[in-house]
Amino acid sequence: MILDNWLAQRAATCPDRTALVADGLRIAYADLESVAAAAGDKVLAAILTGMGDDGVAGLHAVHRSGGRILAQDEESSVIFGMPREAVRSGVVDVVVPLGHIAKHMMEAVA
Repeated sequence: MILDNWLAQRAATCPDRTALVADGLRIAYADLESVAAAAGDKVLAAILTGMGDDGVAGLHAVHRSGGRILAQDEESSVIFGMPREAVRSGVVDVVVPLGHIAKHMMEAVA
């Protein structure tokens, strides 16, 4: 089962379970799905330096809904763990240095 399908299944079968934790904030599977579904292709996400792969779950919901995803490149990352996992998962549209992310985001919403 590919990760997109797995995430959708988790949202359907255990929507209140924690999908990821960021700065002490717990985000449930259903929350990831509902935000991505509501915003659709208007979502613009960036994954930046960090360890682990917990950010990838949300990116799959964004990707499935048609949103655009940027990832920080390895050279400008202190720790390339999260961006690497996002790139490996196949959901990233563009990989750019940290100093270019804002420019790419502004171009995407212009």
